[in-house]
Amino acid sequence: MIDLKTIDNRIKEIERRRSLLEEYKEMLYEEFVSDLSIYELAIRHLQVAVQACMDIGTHIAAVKNFGDPSQASQVFTVLARSKVIGKDLAERLNKAGGTRNIIVHDYLDIDLSIIYDIIQNNLPDFEQFIYEIGEYLKKESE
Repeated sequence: MIDLKTIDNRIKEIERRRSLLEEYKEMLYEEFVSDLSIYELAIRHLQVAVQACMDIGTHIAAVKNFGDPSQASQVFTVLARSKVIGKDLAERLNKAGGTRNIIVHDYLDIDLSIIYDIIQNNLPDFEQFIYEIGEYLKKESE
């Protein structure tokens, strides 16, 4: 059975982190990369938001027996294949998952221009993910 409380807690965390990342959208790139405390915090917010999406996806895939993704960041492909989220969103979130893996495992190789670009252009993906998960859960409850 899908644990709605767990999903709701993760959604709240995604929303909170996305909101915090919004604060960096107004910054020029030079300003963003020149302050360690700014970009390190932005990196952490991004990491947690993506991880929360991955947690939701992994939980749904496991409970519904959609298959076990070979890599955690590929959970979005599994969700798209199972019609939980759209294919385009899954592709974008797979890239975000790859960025999360770099943040966690290859932290010395983080390209700040990619982090900045995600903040500038991809924050709506979090909202879209929440929406599509919500729509899926509505259908499941009917």
